[in-house]
Amino acid sequence: MSSATSPDTPLSWDEPPGLAPRGTVVVLAGRGERPGVYERFGRRLAADAYRVRAVGDATADAGVEAVSLQVKSLLEEPGRPGPLVLAGSDTGALLALRLVALGSVTVDGLILAGLPDPTLDTALDTGPDTALDTGPDAVAEPELRASCPAHQKLLRDADRDLFQTGALTRERIPAELREPIEDTAAGVAVPVLGLHGDNDQLSPLAQVRARYTGLPHAELLTVADGRHDVLNAANHRSVAASVVLWLERLRLGAGLPPIVTPVPGAGQVPA
Repeated sequence: MSSATSPDTPLSWDEPPGLAPRGTVVVLAGRGERPGVYERFGRRLAADAYRVRAVGDATADAGVEAVSLQVKSLLEEPGRPGPLVLAGSDTGALLALRLVALGSVTVDGLILAGLPDPTLDTALDTGPDTALDTGPDAVAEPELRASCPAHQKLLRDADRDLFQTGALTRERIPAELREPIEDTAAGVAVPVLGLHGDNDQLSPLAQVRARYTGLPHAELLTVADGRHDVLNAANHRSVAASVVLWLERLRLGAGLPPIVTPVPGAGQVPA
């Protein structure tokens, strides 16, 4: 993982040659994750001409301030195409929400994936059926994090070194990300897209709903078998497609006017 003085180097995925960029998405990783965890998501958005940048775990040794400075630097690069969007997963979502709510960054939209509840702890499965030579948490955590078998295999690949086991705990969340910001969050003026697994054991959907009611311009989508890392769920194609549809609406304005709408009555058999 990152050292005590420097966070992980951000990763980049750009629009295909010959296409004009349609916006910028900065992805903030969660507890124990490195930027490469979101390569598949980044490449998919880039294929639709969005420039994607991914930063590492703000709960690692480098700390919240260092990662926040990375985010600000990426957003403020000259010529950065808009709209500008922060997309955080897990504690990356906590940091993204905090940066926007406190006015630390200026963006046009916010995507929160697997927004955690800092008051809940996580009991990882460390029973005999999951304890292999790679450590008691190495098998349990991939399934807890994501429902996609290919992504679980990627997380278990020690050579890739994409995540740190045992990081999904309440104690891992820094004090500044645990501080309540409900009153400030009510003033978040930009559109917010929430994505949450319907079976998220780390942050149960029933408890996270209330946090979105305090955001005046929020939409919350549930993902079937999304678990905690919905961006890498088994239904990751549908999740990415939902993000692109939301980004395309955002390009038309903060009111998110609809682009594709169903026609009432279609498919109904006349009485």
